[in-house]
Amino acid sequence: MAAQAMPQAVVAQPMPAQAMAQPSMASEGPSMMGWAAVGLIAMALLLSVVAQFNGTWLSGEDDGGLQINSGLSSVTYDCSGIDDEANQSICISTSAYLSTPMDETPPENSTEMVHKGTQAGACDRFEELTVNMATALSGGNQSVIDEATSAAADAKAECMISVEAGSKGSTWLWIGTVLALVCTVMAVLPKVGVNALPSVVTDNARWGNMLAGVVIVLAVLLWRGALPDDPDSVMGASFGVYIAVVAGIMAIASGVLEVLDGRSGQA
Repeated sequence: MAAQAMPQAVVAQPMPAQAMAQPSMASEGPSMMGWAAVGLIAMALLLSVVAQFNGTWLSGEDDGGLQINSGLSSVTYDCSGIDDEANQSICISTSAYLSTPMDETPPENSTEMVHKGTQAGACDRFEELTVNMATALSGGNQSVIDEATSAAADAKAECMISVEAGSKGSTWLWIGTVLALVCTVMAVLPKVGVNALPSVVTDNARWGNMLAGVVIVLAVLLWRGALPDDPDSVMGASFGVYIAVVAGIMAIASGVLEVLDGRSGQA
């Protein structure tokens, strides 16, 4: 009897390694919304720096044609709008005097139309100028001099309120600028493939963007709230204020875009 062939066990053939491997999904790069958020926080950083050094947070022109621009710490006098030659000459000499630091000698025959100095220096010079004029016109009457000295001291105290307001606004604006700088770095690094920061930091950078924007806007509000109330003042908000507000809004919008980008990535 012929031997029957033993049934061969079916041995599973090993699958090629390439067939076993699961196709890997290509890592997705930063979205357009993410890059837009980076652009906004970077622009907010730039504008906050511009606002810090902008010399026109307040601007105005008096009835005589004198144009005054003041920043957070600076003040600029422009006499070019005065038509009368005599009044323009007085404006130039007075502006040159007010713009000269206390440790320097004011120019005697300045012909420049525009003079720029510090607000604190202008307050000191205004007090000095008032006392000197009162002394020269008093005819030696001490009571007149004392009255003028007291009035000049009161005027300087009110003037220094604006200086303190500018200092407060500048401090908070610098805080917002530093926050915007940190947030810009944290936003850019992961998007260019640099994972030097913990994920918990980069994942929550969006809240830092919003915080930077809030602080920048808060700087404007604190500055405005600290200014003295003068219904007769010709000064009004100018470019520096608008630049700072736009910077704050951009930083907040950047954080909002980061939040939306994160939600769309999880969907």
